[in-house]
Amino acid sequence: MQKALAIFLICIVFACGCVQTPETDQTQIPTQSPAETTEETLQEIIPSETQTAEASPFPDALNLKEKYSYGDEVNGRIIAVDDAWIENSYWFHSVAHGYDWEFKPRDGNKFVFIELWVKHNGTSRELGAPPSGSLNLWYDGNFYSSLEEREGATAKITKPYNLWDDYYGGSIGRYEKREGFLIYEVPESITLDAAYIQANLGNMYEAPVWKLG
Repeated sequence: MQKALAIFLICIVFACGCVQTPETDQTQIPTQSPAETTEETLQEIIPSETQTAEASPFPDALNLKEKYSYGDEVNGRIIAVDDAWIENSYWFHSVAHGYDWEFKPRDGNKFVFIELWVKHNGTSRELGAPPSGSLNLWYDGNFYSSLEEREGATAKITKPYNLWDDYYGGSIGRYEKREGFLIYEVPESITLDAAYIQANLGNMYEAPVWKLG
């Protein structure tokens, strides 16, 4: 009896030795250190300089002196804004009074001068140049019209520049070129690299924009 029991125990021990425990799964789940996680989180929360830069309101704006053509062979015209600058005041010669008069902006404002031209390059006998009122200055989310009240009362700007011709619209003959300057009163915070001129050429055409700086 004891001999049979001993043989039975030996068989159990042998059987247990043959049983293999399952191997631990060696597949590891990738982990990130706290530093790596923090860095990636900050990149998501804090945009790059490119992301934070404000988008241009007119990404396709033309540069100064860049020409814009519109119309066709019959009623074709070319328009361009050649120059822009800022002044604190200016002097003009009054035709009505016969002397120079200083013109100052309201408190907190400055003047922006622009020079532009329009040329008739079609075959029609006469075409229209866009009126000064259709050329608006854009800055900081607002549009500004030129100082229309000066028209008809000014022979020339005498200081700081000798400028003879106000720009005005109206009919222009074949090959004629209409050129001159316009003045805008705007906030003194203006910088030309953040300002634009938009020309509204009528419903048939686009409204080209020039960046002033």
